[in-house]
Amino acid sequence: MCVSLGELAAASGMVAIAYTNREPAADLHALLQYVRQHAAPLGVDEQRIGVWATSGNVPLALSTLIQEGSEGLKCAVLCYGFMFDLDGTTGVAEASATWGFVNPIAGKSVDDLSPEIPMFLVRAGQDQ
Repeated sequence: MCVSLGELAAASGMVAIAYTNREPAADLHALLQYVRQHAAPLGVDEQRIGVWATSGNVPLALSTLIQEGSEGLKCAVLCYGFMFDLDGTTGVAEASATWGFVNPIAGKSVDDLSPEIPMFLVRAGQDQ
């Protein structure tokens, strides 16, 4: 999936970077910092960096959008992923514990997101 989506992005004139991590939050921050610092040789416009995340990676992507300065991100695509536990619900926290994805947005809400960063949200199936 990552290869195919990367190829689709490249065919559309964009740069796509897929990566693996050991420490999800720290590694994503380091990746974004590296890409900005090496933008020219990588063929990246450092003023036009966005984040694309799916499934259990969505809370991690959302955390970069919430951080002060938002890592300089200009947009986000969040596909069929876990979002926020709202109004006392615990579904995301329970899923994180069950499937082992990080949830750095625990205790945060939609109100913590900047209204200045465009987001494309994709839901699938019978999502509520």
